[in-house]
Amino acid sequence: MTSQPPGPPSGPLHPQPSEADERRKKRRLVTWIAAGAAAVVIVVVVVVLLLPGGESGQTATDAQKLAKAAAATPGDWGPGFSGGNESNGVGEPAVGADCKVSQHSDRTGTVYSFERDSQRDNPATAGASQVRVFDKPDTAKSFLKDDESSVQRCPNQSSDTDRWENIRQSPTEQLSGFDESVAEDGTYITTDQNGQKTTQVYTIATGRSGNVTLSATAAGDPGNEQNMHTMALDVLQKMQKHLAEQKNALPPKR
Repeated sequence: MTSQPPGPPSGPLHPQPSEADERRKKRRLVTWIAAGAAAVVIVVVVVVLLLPGGESGQTATDAQKLAKAAAATPGDWGPGFSGGNESNGVGEPAVGADCKVSQHSDRTGTVYSFERDSQRDNPATAGASQVRVFDKPDTAKSFLKDDESSVQRCPNQSSDTDRWENIRQSPTEQLSGFDESVAEDGTYITTDQNGQKTTQVYTIATGRSGNVTLSATAAGDPGNEQNMHTMALDVLQKMQKHLAEQKNALPPKR
């Protein structure tokens, strides 16, 4: 995601023009899915890590290095995935009392936020991973709490051209190594300027372990709900492993 609301996808997940156009559209699709659903716990994955130095012990340079090391790569998503498009300062979604979705800048206390996206053509699947490094664990907890609250308040959410429907929390028992974790399943529907609708099913998995948050979102064609759920949680677990490896490589506290 970016610090401003991304525009709606310009076409369906399976566009006619070119492979390059298709990949761009897939990335916009999963990014906007994450914008609304992250408010429920995006597979957008959240991990929190207490680092040395002060309360969080992280400079922006440290946080950037950590985030890029922990984010999922195309290889983490599995065979056939490519892309690895990256964004810095991804911002946050917000779900109002009317269940309308909007995008805002990162909250106060965010040291660094990062997203890396991947996609697969056959079967058509989009994946997004996010890492957020906060100044302290309490800030990370508040981010996760806001996500959970939006899902509980609004099982159906919308923007001017997009809808997220049948949003529900789903099990995360298989995950390990997190202070807390949560996942959300739902359906994303977007309408382009010609009135053509595209429907996707998605899962967002999130885990917290300190002051860093990691998130993974998987989106695909209807009928693949279980596959998207399994994929998102698997990628989140890989991100947790990346984060733990990075933590072990940190210099000892002075």
